Amino acid sequence: KEARDMLIAQNPLVPAYGIDDVKDKLVSGEAAMGVVFSGEALRMILENRNLEYVIPKEGTNLWIDSWVIPKNAEHVENAHKFIDFMSRPDIALKNFEYLTYSTPNTAVPAMEEDEDYKDNPVVFPPEEAYAGQETYKYLGEEGDKRYNDEWIQVKVW
Repeated sequence: KEARDMLIAQNPLVPAYGIDDVKDKLVSGEAAMGVVFSGEALRMILENRNLEYVIPKEGTNLWIDSWVIPKNAEHVENAHKFIDFMSRPDIALKNFEYLTYSTPNTAVPAMEEDEDYKDNPVVFPPEEAYAGQETYKYLGEEGDKRYNDEWIQVKVW
């Protein structure tokens, strides 16, 4: 409730909540700062060179995308082949260049030739950038409901 109240108090200063609204407002210069994913940040910086991607010194959340195979999948062998294909360095490089999101495939940074991407700490952060980061923890159905109820109050205030 304390966090909710703090967010409600800052509402007059917040031009938008939501990824697409924030991206547009940052790129146009209408907003001074926003929370975005690193892959989106790189694209935005390439559109507006006055933007900078910063990880707060207090830390942030560490996001993870995963390839998974449901336990009841009908075509498990094909799913493994797909994951193997996507994990090939040449394909992972193409996937990175299309999405511009970080990749755990350690071969990709060395293969990247585009100067805007190569050795770019936004998408290939140095090891020390991970200090203070943590993953979100699932709080269960009751925790999710409480979080969502409080968040709705922030957004409609």
